[in-house]
This record gives sequence, C-alpha cells and structure tokens, in this order.
Amino acid sequence: MCPSCGTEFGYDDVGHSHTELRRLWIMLGANWFLPPEPPEWNPWQQLIKAGFGFDVPYRVDFVTGEGASVETVVADVVEPRLVATYV
Repeated sequence: MCPSCGTEFGYDDVGHSHTELRRLWIMLGANWFLPPEPPEWNPWQQLIKAGFGFDVPYRVDFVTGEGASVETVVADVVEPRLVATYV
C-alpha cells in the first residue's frame, strides 16, 4: 500500500489505471494517507520528483489592462490539454 495516496496495488488498480488513481488522489486534495505524515512533506514536490509534474495543478495570476485589475486563472492540467477557469 502506498503510504502517501493509499493505493493498494493489486487491488485498487484492478479496475483503474495508475494515472486514474493518481488524478483522483489529486482531485481529493492529495492528502497523506497513512499517519504520521512526514514532516514538511509536500505532495506537489513528490509528484514532480517522481516525474508526474504534468499532473500538478497550478494557479496563474494575470495583470490585465494597465495594472488596474488582476484576473486569476486556475489552470487544471490534470488532462493532457490545458483547461483554464476564470475566477
């Protein structure tokens, strides 16, 4: 069993790919599964170090006009294409 995401390999991955399970874990908050959580653990750094940086959701702030307003774009990079939601 993976201590960070809780996937029980050979059981949870019978009906789902590892990609689907990883993306579900991310959508649910990417929380540590088995206590105790390691000190200073960061799920996003873990994903990047494991080669899955493309699954890390990120946020981009754009300044529009002449700096009068800021639009926040929450980009969902869980899918292969970039989907941006304006907040």
